[in-house]
Amino acid sequence: MPRMSGLELQQHLSRSGVEIPTIVITAHGDVQARERCEYAGAIAFLKKPLQEETLFAAIHKASRAARRGDGPC
Repeated sequence: MPRMSGLELQQHLSRSGVEIPTIVITAHGDVQARERCEYAGAIAFLKKPLQEETLFAAIHKASRAARRGDGPC
């Protein structure tokens, strides 16, 4: 994204009161990035290349959270 990173967007949405289940997908994931994203409310942190089963599981988890109105987990 040209103006902010995915983490910055997630943090901005959270500060604005927008709580949606977020799945972070990155090619540059490390432990610190995972921790920052999870602290900001990410429901999943996936590193490329993605495994189909892992992506579908994250989508299913996000969908369940959205239906329950949980927002980020």
